[in-house]
Amino acid sequence: NPGATLQLYYVALELIVRSSPDTTLIINERFHSSLFSLCYFCLQTATNPEGRCFLIEDIGDCTTQFHYLVELFIQVMKPGNPGSESVTTGALPSYMIQILYQLQEMLLGMIWMAGYNCLDGKVENTFSGMVNNLKENPATWRQTCLIDPTEDKSSPGNSREEMLVGYMIRNLVDVIQRRVSKLCELLSVPSVTATTSQTMKVFTTMLHRRTAMFFDRHPDQMMLCCLYAAICLKSKVAPAVSFHKITEAYIELNRDRIGSEVSYAIVHRIKNCSGHDDQFGDIISLFNEVFVPNMKP
Repeated sequence: NPGATLQLYYVALELIVRSSPDTTLIINERFHSSLFSLCYFCLQTATNPEGRCFLIEDIGDCTTQFHYLVELFIQVMKPGNPGSESVTTGALPSYMIQILYQLQEMLLGMIWMAGYNCLDGKVENTFSGMVNNLKENPATWRQTCLIDPTEDKSSPGNSREEMLVGYMIRNLVDVIQRRVSKLCELLSVPSVTATTSQTMKVFTTMLHRRTAMFFDRHPDQMMLCCLYAAICLKSKVAPAVSFHKITEAYIELNRDRIGSEVSYAIVHRIKNCSGHDDQFGDIISLFNEVFVPNMKP
């Protein structure tokens, strides 16, 4: 229903304008097309939940920015948002909020896997392009990609690149930490909290110092390598949990979220395991041939 989509679009736009100080988004023409597409997706999903697929007509020219738009949309439309009290449409139901979170997680994987690809032909709009520009200034990169996620940023960046890249890295670290904790619980590791903390220390250090290794790969592939490395570091003899058990637990944990076939492909069909574009390998090849050499100073 075009009328219902338009009504939801105007409600969301009004709430976003009220809540977000970032006017650069509002004056971008593709922002409005993307917001309208997002509203259409929500209404289509609500009327046909069984046939849901993550098909968005227009995500704009920057996937990272669309992820940020979804975040704004969730914030202003979720139950309990004070700004929604003045509109008659009402907040989105909780199941729709969960679907939008799933959409964000899918986009997060896309952003890293397509790091060197751009939608509008402009390298500066690629995620890797923004990251590489920031890394040219070590002080700026240090503030954008913190090795210790609990560390306070003394001078948060104001540029578009710093804002978008910093936003995506914070989201990535939050998502990975939740996934690692769930994996540790499923694997019944001796200390879930300590192992999760050690894994995240390895993950954030590698993300800061070996960022290029993350591009064109799914973030979960790097997460699995970091988890196994953390378990090996904690074990003085043999690792307490084998890599095979970790991958089995990962596939089982994600059976409902992304399906067994996708989970299997993430673990067993990984591109560029040895630096060759056409070569595929599994997660153990990635760990031995790429991850371990990159752990060295």
